[in-house]
Amino acid sequence: MGEATSPAPIPTSPVEAPACVADHLSFQERLVRRQAEKEQVRAGVEFPSSSALAIAPGHGTEVITPRDTGTLAGSVIPDASVLPAGSSTTPILVEDKERAADSMPPPPARKEIVLALRAPSAVPVAQPKGRKRKFTKGGDEESSQQGDSSIASGLRGKVCRLLTLLIVTYFSERQRIDGMISECGSETSRLAGELLELQGRWSETEVMLTAVKDSHSVKVLKLEVAIGELERDLGKTASSLLKEKKARKAKSSEERCLQRQIEGDAGLASRGI
Repeated sequence: MGEATSPAPIPTSPVEAPACVADHLSFQERLVRRQAEKEQVRAGVEFPSSSALAIAPGHGTEVITPRDTGTLAGSVIPDASVLPAGSSTTPILVEDKERAADSMPPPPARKEIVLALRAPSAVPVAQPKGRKRKFTKGGDEESSQQGDSSIASGLRGKVCRLLTLLIVTYFSERQRIDGMISECGSETSRLAGELLELQGRWSETEVMLTAVKDSHSVKVLKLEVAIGELERDLGKTASSLLKEKKARKAKSSEERCLQRQIEGDAGLASRGI
């Protein structure tokens, strides 16, 4: 009852936080168990069973009184040297009443102490691991209050540690997010600078393309003028060729006429002779 809970290790990562929350949720169940233990201790550690042994105080002797002889026929009385100290079924040797009053917890209404033996069919009471009962002269109420206060202090420590972990995690995540935002801002400024540089290059490229287009248009105009001049020259050449051809035809026709005249004149002259 007066056992102090050892402080739980502080989790170092956010993944271990659910385990602490599970420990906090089991606090109500532990309180219920402690209330049941208080009731059992106040009732004189009485367990529901079909058989019991009563140890009455005597003058230097131990008296064991069977309550139900029919049920105790097949039962075995545990040895005090074998059972652990503080067990609820351990018989206690009582020499006199004063020593019995000092060694036992506050007695119930009757003088004899009833020790219950568990029947074979009885369900054993599940005791938490690592938890022992301590009977002191001050009473069980003080020890139970100390146990509850120790549990409450341990719970407060766990809650404080959990809150500290959550606060640290929050600030670390906030710093990380702020760093990411600053990185995004620097990246945005860098991309904006690159975009301005690309816009300047694009304007220069447009100017170069305009100059090339103008030069090409000038060259095309010059070529068109040259082609026109060549066409005119070709036209002149063709007309001159036609004129020469016509002149040659006229000369050939004149030559043929003159030749016929000469031949006719020669025939007349030969006939006249």
